[in-house]
Amino acid sequence: MRRSGGGKGRASDKGRAPAPLKVLPALTEKQGECLLYIFNYYARHRHFPTHREITSAMGSTSTTAAMYVDPLVEKGYLVRTGVGRQARNIRITADGLERLRLMGVTM
Repeated sequence: MRRSGGGKGRASDKGRAPAPLKVLPALTEKQGECLLYIFNYYARHRHFPTHREITSAMGSTSTTAAMYVDPLVEKGYLVRTGVGRQARNIRITADGLERLRLMGVTM
């Protein structure tokens, strides 16, 4: 069992380089709005929105949310889950939550 505090038997951190900072990919204004919408939707409903709901919220007349969701997946802020064309197949990643924190969202 390891003890906390100073003294003998403590592993030295000398010589270890600090963990590098992770740079999060930049978002366009619309991508930020989309990520924020998905987060807020989940906070209210406890499940993620469908692609159709995302498209509607973003003000698009198209029935596809790909133009909003795909870049967020590519940048690592969202991940697709499930198989096939499952309606609620997106989740926010840890990087997505960190980006939201940087945008001033309180969790």
